[in-house]
Amino acid sequence: MPVRGNLDAPPIVVRTSMWKSLLSLALLLAAGGYLAWRLGQDWPDDEHAALFIILGGTVVGLLACDLVWPARLTIDHRGLRQSGLWRTRRWSWAEVADFRVLAVALGGRRVGFDYSVGRGDGRLEGQGAPLGADAALPGGWELGPARLAELLNQARMVWSSSDSQSPGVSP
Repeated sequence: MPVRGNLDAPPIVVRTSMWKSLLSLALLLAAGGYLAWRLGQDWPDDEHAALFIILGGTVVGLLACDLVWPARLTIDHRGLRQSGLWRTRRWSWAEVADFRVLAVALGGRRVGFDYSVGRGDGRLEGQGAPLGADAALPGGWELGPARLAELLNQARMVWSSSDSQSPGVSP
């Protein structure tokens, strides 16, 4: 599904990419199938086989959930909201600044950002701090990191000076 909304008709909704989720699921199934085939009858014992099936099934199930209920970034005059199966995070435009592309391991790229002066409550520092930002969004969105960072910076510029700004959107 394409990105919905724009700066003139908010909210803007960006979802995780169905194709990236499908590719991850296919690779996981292929790797699990290959591992099961290679082990064949050589399982050390039934407990190890059961553990492999339970863990593998759980991961496949979580990836399948991502296809059915994709994570979303909702961008509007109040700020940015990242929502997924397990939790939702919110930032007002007054809380964040300088969205940019960060290089991560194996050639991956993510959108990082800094907290405004006096901010930095530790919500996502673990994802961004080693990469040169206060925080980072997860990857895998319908928009590439460069386009997403550009969109977030444009939205912040337009809406942070807006009278409709709601300061301190709470998590």
